[in-house]
Amino acid sequence: MKKPVSYTPDTASLLHRRRRIFLLGLIFLLFLASGISVIRHSSFLSLFGFSSPQNQENDADIDDTNVDFLTVAAPASEDSDSSKFRSGGLGLTRTSWEVLHGIPEAADPVSVVYQEKTYTVTYQQDLVWQIEKSWGATPPAPQQARTRIRRYLPLDSHLVQTIKKSDDTIVDVYRSHMLAQLLSPQPIERPSKKKVKRKQKDLPTESCVVVHWLTKQKVTSSLLHIGAPKAEGYLPPQSQTVPTKTSTKERSTRSEAGKTATSKEKGRTQGRS
Repeated sequence: MKKPVSYTPDTASLLHRRRRIFLLGLIFLLFLASGISVIRHSSFLSLFGFSSPQNQENDADIDDTNVDFLTVAAPASEDSDSSKFRSGGLGLTRTSWEVLHGIPEAADPVSVVYQEKTYTVTYQQDLVWQIEKSWGATPPAPQQARTRIRRYLPLDSHLVQTIKKSDDTIVDVYRSHMLAQLLSPQPIERPSKKKVKRKQKDLPTESCVVVHWLTKQKVTSSLLHIGAPKAEGYLPPQSQTVPTKTSTKERSTRSEAGKTATSKEKGRTQGRS
């Protein structure tokens, strides 16, 4: 028979200390987790004049960052011809777009305006065909705008060419397999899983273009549309059009004409007197 285990006073004291250390450690971890959660909260940072990067992004473009990109893209599958199509803008049905951005504020035969003129949308075949986005009072730098605007493109779109990049305009061309499949009148036969990697490049693609208009190295508005780049180019929005500058020669000519008219008027006045 086994002898019953007897605990000496030293053994009982050691076990008690171990249990107490374990409980204290557990309580410390709980307080640490709670403290980190409180510190990361935006209201705590605001007490000391700081704001988290997420809040800064929200301040710059609230309507863009409140919704995860995959969530934005999800409604497309409910109404589109292809259940695999994903996009946050171009190619969405009007119903899906308005689920995300609300009812229109104004409309004309060509375009529809949403969210206090943040978006001006053109539809074709009941799909979002063109989006003009205003960046509001906090325009981003070009690289930030080029990154953030991708959420409005099909999920698989990739940049293939920048056909213009100047101080006032950037024009990027993207291509998408998903968009080509969505717009195709006939379903596209996809290769077997074993040949996907080999045949991926052979699948048809559709173009979509992104135009950024800049003022003082900041992007004030962006235009996205399905299709090839427009041959006639892209004029900036009317609100961004800069008045034409009068040349020095024109100013001198106008000045001489004004002086001549003034001298003639003086001569007439003297003749009458």
